[in-house]
Amino acid sequence: MKKKVLRRISSTAMGALMFVCLPLSTFARVEDVSSLSTEKTIDLANEAEDLILTGINTSNGSVKLITVSGTDKVVILKDLSLDTSGLEIGTDELRAALSVIGTGNVTFELDGANILKSSYSHAGLEKGNDGSLTIKDDNGTSGSLGATGGYYGAGIGGGNGGDGTHITIENGTVTANGGEYGAGIGGGCLGDGSNILIKNGTVTATGGGGGAGIGGGNGGGMGDIGEVTITGGTVIAIGGECAAGIGGGIDSDGSAITVSNDATIYAAGGVGNLICGEGAAIGEGGSNSYLIGLNYEPIDGADVTPATSGLYTTGSITTFSAGTTAEQIKANPGSGKTIHGTIPDPNAPVEPTNVKKEQPPKKEQPPKKEQPPKKEIPVYTERSCIADVNVAALIAAALKSNPNAKEITIEFGDNICLTPDLLRDLFADSRVSKNCLFSYKGKRYVFRVNAVNTASKQYADDFVALSKETDGMAGFLRAAEIFNDLNVTVNEIN
Repeated sequence: MKKKVLRRISSTAMGALMFVCLPLSTFARVEDVSSLSTEKTIDLANEAEDLILTGINTSNGSVKLITVSGTDKVVILKDLSLDTSGLEIGTDELRAALSVIGTGNVTFELDGANILKSSYSHAGLEKGNDGSLTIKDDNGTSGSLGATGGYYGAGIGGGNGGDGTHITIENGTVTANGGEYGAGIGGGCLGDGSNILIKNGTVTATGGGGGAGIGGGNGGGMGDIGEVTITGGTVIAIGGECAAGIGGGIDSDGSAITVSNDATIYAAGGVGNLICGEGAAIGEGGSNSYLIGLNYEPIDGADVTPATSGLYTTGSITTFSAGTTAEQIKANPGSGKTIHGTIPDPNAPVEPTNVKKEQPPKKEQPPKKEQPPKKEIPVYTERSCIADVNVAALIAAALKSNPNAKEITIEFGDNICLTPDLLRDLFADSRVSKNCLFSYKGKRYVFRVNAVNTASKQYADDFVALSKETDGMAGFLRAAEIFNDLNVTVNEIN
């Protein structure tokens, strides 16, 4: 900030004046890593203020930060790219792209796009310090972090054999991918993931084979006294093969899980194999029972119900079948099984009840014309669904008899509720419109589905709304309300 000076002063005096008047954060040191070809060690105790790490490195450069108890530091990651994944076993010195050691706490502020990829046995962002590791994005400059572990390493957390503990994500966009046997966020191979807290932001965590999305690595659980707590934001957690989405890695427990406030969780465990069963969406990793003859009987990981006593009605937990990917969840978030909180959100706007609004004077109304009697509008309260309706087969049969038809008619019968699968079949073939006939209390109705773009955001949003209905399904009238913006209608017919 430039200031006009009314009298001449020496350049030395001016420099002294600026040093006194400017805030210390102005002097944050910038470390450009672009030219690194080895590991640079930085002792944060020697940094007077914040440290800025920036630069794109293609030469296997890496940074190790030393923390000291009692001197908490903020490190700003500004458009930083470090990649040591090209280092080879037996040839190069293997190391993490960015690691923290020592006894103190460190906070990473995200500015711009930051990418970390690590070599064999190391985490993308490796936590080796005894204190806490916090990730945030709240200085007014939006940022993101993508961290990928090497073989045996977590995306964010422990390297091979290392625990991933006391990790907090306050906000920001964070994507963490564990290497084979490592958790997305948490432990490396054989490492526990505990005391992990997500307060807000958008977090996607995917475990490598045997590693949880959030929690323990292969053979690692939640720790004896640790837990995973999610109090806000949107979190997608995908377990690697045989591991839980949130909880234990392969052959491990995961029980101390709490979801509260307005958090929105999507979780899926990893598929099983010939040796171990599939991982729970939230809970235990898969395991096995050894049988005589060198055979194994796979055992699926048990589901664990998270503590949700503090979950608002605006929050939810949606679980998916094992093997569901993060991309599939983003494309169709309403296809899982969802539970909502039961506590009213205290942050939701409340209409005052003790203040009377001044009413405008009533206008004299002309005499009302006699209206014809209104038609009875049915209200669907039944939840009896006929499970053997094969919509795809009915559509195929109608098109077989008339391949060039622009619309077809399907007879549904009585008391059919619209499940997500049945609706998707109706929307699937965009060549024709469908007139679905059904009866209710002796009257006939037609539920019409026009051709729509199934890749649109509106299509996905409407299925999210459907998932929030009782049992995740709706009657014809309610379904027409939900999908009204896709030109779905229901009308009485003679």
